[in-house]
Amino acid sequence: MNKLLSVVLGALAAGGLAVPSITASATTTSTRPVIRGADVSWPNCPKGEGIPSRRTQGEPMPGRGAQFVIIGVTNGPGFYPNPCLSRELRWVARRHLLLGGYALTTYPSAGQLRHHGHHGPYNGATGRGALRNTGYAEARYNIATMNHVGMSVPMIWVDVEPYPVAPWSPSFARNRAVVDGAMRAYRDAGYTVGLYTNPNGWGQVVGNWLLRSVPTWSTVGSRGATAALLSCSIGPSGGPTWIAQWWVGPRDHDLTCPAAPRRAAIFHKLP
Repeated sequence: MNKLLSVVLGALAAGGLAVPSITASATTTSTRPVIRGADVSWPNCPKGEGIPSRRTQGEPMPGRGAQFVIIGVTNGPGFYPNPCLSRELRWVARRHLLLGGYALTTYPSAGQLRHHGHHGPYNGATGRGALRNTGYAEARYNIATMNHVGMSVPMIWVDVEPYPVAPWSPSFARNRAVVDGAMRAYRDAGYTVGLYTNPNGWGQVVGNWLLRSVPTWSTVGSRGATAALLSCSIGPSGGPTWIAQWWVGPRDHDLTCPAAPRRAAIFHKLP
């Protein structure tokens, strides 16, 4: 077993996470310490809040071993804020944890496209230009939401995955236009941009779109911490994996990959 991997798995086990034995090797380009964390969003709000299609579920907040928390800004589809964002932010602040942020990006409704398609940095007279402008507006809405509650982070993870509540179009090119516009808006506002996705989900939404310069946050589902660490290589969109996720029951768990940059590049340290 790779020495670094052995040390990391030992640290995860010491922190209370079940880590099965493995025989596969892992290669990394860095020995930056791996840290554990979690992510939360609207499902963790008290039950009964939010939009009708995404009522909150009262799922548990992260356990004591988390060193960082990545908070979701939306209540699912674009242009709908997480109804308890300020409360989740205060929860993280009270525990003096590292803070990250992510936002689901979804295909616009016909009404959203009409409202936003002709306003923005792209030529709204074209179909893809209007979609880029609407993706841009979606991200600007999320930025305004974060500003309203005083949520300061250096990086935003753009969540791209199939989403039945706001279905993507059958066109990879049109879907890419929405994602492209959203990423530009975050960059224009000074954020570093990453992509949260999974191999099947990324391909279903945007096809074989390789963004090798964009870091990824990838999920291995219920396969556990070892599988998460072993996924710390190249993400589904072609960029380096900085964070890996897995889940156990209702809780999502995350770890930073050894090749991720220093913490300050990804998270905000709350006082």
